[in-house]
Amino acid sequence: VELFVDYAVAFIEESEFENYLSKSRNVLSEVFNLSPAAIVVSDQDDRIVHLNPAAEEMFGYSQEELLGKETSFLFSPTENLEKILQERDRDGFKGEVMLRRKNGKEFWGYVVDVPVKNHAGEVENYLLMALDITEAKNLQYYLIRAEKLAGIGILASGIAHELNNPLYGILGLAEAIVDENDVETIHQYANEIIEYAREAAEIVKDLAGYSYSSQMGTASTVNPNTALKNALKMISRLGKLKNIKVVEDYGELEEINASSSELQQVFVNLITNAIDAMPNGGTLTLKTRQVGDFDEIRISDTGTGIPEKYKTHIFEPFFTTKPVGEGTGLGLYICYRIVNKYKGSIDFEDNPEGGTTFIVRFPVKRD
Repeated sequence: VELFVDYAVAFIEESEFENYLSKSRNVLSEVFNLSPAAIVVSDQDDRIVHLNPAAEEMFGYSQEELLGKETSFLFSPTENLEKILQERDRDGFKGEVMLRRKNGKEFWGYVVDVPVKNHAGEVENYLLMALDITEAKNLQYYLIRAEKLAGIGILASGIAHELNNPLYGILGLAEAIVDENDVETIHQYANEIIEYAREAAEIVKDLAGYSYSSQMGTASTVNPNTALKNALKMISRLGKLKNIKVVEDYGELEEINASSSELQQVFVNLITNAIDAMPNGGTLTLKTRQVGDFDEIRISDTGTGIPEKYKTHIFEPFFTTKPVGEGTGLGLYICYRIVNKYKGSIDFEDNPEGGTTFIVRFPVKRD
């Protein structure tokens, strides 16, 4: 009897387990088929063995057309597949990449590609999941462009105010010349008018160069000290340094491979943030040094610092601590993208005496 009971219990447990497995398979099957994300399963040789309806729709292929093909078939030829596969095999890959549809059209996708291992730790399959993020990338592009244009608009308004000084000077001297009979005095006034005109031309040149190059962003060789000084000059023209003490400590730097305009944009954003962190005034410190094979730029403020809860989100797009309407949350994100574009790094640290220091590093140009 006991033996019968043992068999009966084992049978019931096995039946319940099989029932559980059956239900689990049904749930997973539903998830696989109804998922809005494209899901592609490949074997050990990276050849496709399963794909869901979302994958068919996203890439434009039928099941029959993709089965047996390598997953690399779905990526744009411009992508560094070797690097992607190395990351996948190591601990899984995730990131934004260019994918390719059946019609040859390329599109942005967010991809997660991971190995599926058995109990022995051996890879049995690969699981690739992808979302089409083309619309999000387009929106991001236009918002970043809007942020740049907004920055140019702010600079323009400040520079328009700055132009008043030389223009009023020119007007006053021109009126004085009309009533002046002394040739020597007229000559003196004329020279002063020329100086005022040169000052006005320099102001306009600064804005024109910044607005044009902010959109072009052509890489060349540039010394970060030059871009940093130009950025400070642009900010100064806005009159935003009235309650700010500026400490400039420029070390000797080597040239780097980067766009001078994009570099200037990074520094304008960081200096502006530093000033905004000191609404009641404070000290802005600009310090540059060459550290090994890197040019290091430090921009420090004596403000209230960054709250701990915000620190992990600082470089995320659209993250801002400013009130609604006073910031898009793209300033530091743009800095992050530009710095990474030129193989650099950007980070920040708390100052012992209060405030924050942003540290930007770029590899120096080597022939």
